[in-house]
Amino acid sequence: MKLEGIISRCTSKGWRCLLVIAEPLNESIDLGFITGSNLCVSKKADHSVFDEYNVSCSENVDFRLVHKLLGGEYDSVFLSLRSTYGWPGNLLALSMDFVSRGGVYGLFVPRHLLETLFGRYFLGLAYSNPNHVVITGEGVDYDFYGAEPVKSSKPAIATSDRLIGKLIALTVNSDQAKALRSLPSFLYSRKYRLLLLTGDRGRGKSSVLGLYAAYIMSRGRGRFIVTSRSIYGVQSFFRMLIRGLEKLGIRYSASSRGGLVARVSSGKALIEYVEPWRVSLVKEFSKPLLVDEAAGVGVARVRRWYRDIGKVIASSTIHGYEGSGRVLVKYVKEVFRDSMVIRLKNPVRYYPGDPLEKFIYRVFHLDAEPPSIKGTPSPDKLRLVRNDREELVKDYDLLRRIYGLLVTAHYRNEPDDLVLIIDTDYFEIYSGVVDGDIIGVLQVRMEETGIEKAMLIGNVLKRYGILNTEMPGVLRIVRIAVHPDYQRRGFGSKMLTLLEKAYAGRASLIGAFFSGFDTVRFWLRNGYTPIYISPRYNRATGEKNIVVLKSTEQGSRGLVDEAASILYQRIVYASHVLYRDVSSERLSWIMNYLKSKGYTVGSVETDCRRMKVFLEASDHYETVIDQILKYWDLVDFNSLDELSRTLLVARVLQGKDLLAISSFTGIKPDSITDRMDKLILSLISLLYDELCR
Repeated sequence: MKLEGIISRCTSKGWRCLLVIAEPLNESIDLGFITGSNLCVSKKADHSVFDEYNVSCSENVDFRLVHKLLGGEYDSVFLSLRSTYGWPGNLLALSMDFVSRGGVYGLFVPRHLLETLFGRYFLGLAYSNPNHVVITGEGVDYDFYGAEPVKSSKPAIATSDRLIGKLIALTVNSDQAKALRSLPSFLYSRKYRLLLLTGDRGRGKSSVLGLYAAYIMSRGRGRFIVTSRSIYGVQSFFRMLIRGLEKLGIRYSASSRGGLVARVSSGKALIEYVEPWRVSLVKEFSKPLLVDEAAGVGVARVRRWYRDIGKVIASSTIHGYEGSGRVLVKYVKEVFRDSMVIRLKNPVRYYPGDPLEKFIYRVFHLDAEPPSIKGTPSPDKLRLVRNDREELVKDYDLLRRIYGLLVTAHYRNEPDDLVLIIDTDYFEIYSGVVDGDIIGVLQVRMEETGIEKAMLIGNVLKRYGILNTEMPGVLRIVRIAVHPDYQRRGFGSKMLTLLEKAYAGRASLIGAFFSGFDTVRFWLRNGYTPIYISPRYNRATGEKNIVVLKSTEQGSRGLVDEAASILYQRIVYASHVLYRDVSSERLSWIMNYLKSKGYTVGSVETDCRRMKVFLEASDHYETVIDQILKYWDLVDFNSLDELSRTLLVARVLQGKDLLAISSFTGIKPDSITDRMDKLILSLISLLYDELCR
């Protein structure tokens, strides 16, 4: 059978077809018969590979720009991995989602990638996919999916709300129509504070959110906000918002930022995109707040908005490259009790049960869940087993059980993470096993030695001025996961104990760098000392980063002690600035622990080393606010101009936030930060001359 006939059979029923071309081939092939709107993706937008195969490209983009196409739809997508060092997991998952029903996903893979562990793993799964065409130098292998697709019927309007009825006409299935009919109940109810649209990738959640926005603009007045990880992520939202307004007969105007829609306004209402970390800086806006892809924005932020704003409409992917929404769903059950949850089950670009969707889920374990456990395991019987990368690739079930636990331990789990585990030696994976069942998983990494190569934990010690020449061996616990049904029963502590024994003599320090305070007490109970809490929120997680550290050798004990004394000093002198928005209860846990261990504020010598590093690196001003307060009497306050004195008192002494300072100074928050950086730099320079020279 000719290639054209094979591809035609692969797509004939409307299923999407996986085409893998393993380069180099022994003979040339011509793909010119695949017509339509074809997206071609390559490194540096290199079109030559597509010319070789006569691929007709409607659009040709570079790897780095694919995220700008979020929400796009193409008849076929072709991705070339030539000149690529490693497998781009996120790009694969993202670009496959663009292919519409009956389309082809074509992947050109050079031999050096197929020879990697992940390459062997990927190709093996491609051969077992029920709707594939794999072309290698040895020939063509193919299989066709014979099931008949179930086609969605046009959703019934069935609503007494005239505006909702008009908007339902824009939906593509009954899931979306049901979601629209539920909106008025949420908006006008005093019971619900959060409406959460959930579903897997490609379910049209952003489109429904856009129709929600059209209804809100038609019924309300004011300034509304939509937020997401990036402005590219809300383009589908804005497209459907505009279609909704047109359907309702509402005149509008759209404003762009860098060629992307950022704001839509009608006569009485407007909706604009605001970055997640800037939402709190907006002085006034109307309810509800709209959040597209809430899991990617960060559960901590959603929790604050739920508490402070009180009316939030959010969408979240449960399984997908954008970030796992499982943590968010867990919070809905445990914290966000006044919530309405609507699940969108059916895809909108392709048929339910599509084999290409099943393939990408299978490759990256996007729907992996914690494994089932037999009997009643005991921590006393737990043993730590190191899982070799070769072993993980050969044993798909083992990899799935391990990965199903790892994704429960992190706010966001991406396909790139799996590629790194399989294809690099960055990490070591350990399973906590009881009677053959995997109860927990540890993912660890040895940070490189050498002051110039300091990584996450080493960088904190370096910025503290503690590391001057050589960095000791630091083992960083990247993730520790315990089966959700067996948490708080001692399994995590037992895994840490066994890990510390396994690395005795190999690592002089063991630590963790994580976001959020939910697990702090676990680390404290196991003798890990907090040495750092970030002054600013992590833009990705919406949480503040925390570092805990434990010494395994007597010689490294001093490093932990000095770092802990610096954190103690920052809490004592500058909590009203750095940690005013941290839970007082949780900060008290850390303070009590440090106090019980006898830590006091840092010495003058320690302060001088910190000042020296700050002056050399020109770091953010929050890094040394505690030192300004500690040595306040040495600050020549009268030599400062009036604005500098005002900023110093407002931010450093009173702990006012940037929005509050902006309100009475008329200076934009970003400009206040810039001014504070320069002001504190000059003051620390004077203090350094006074104290340290």
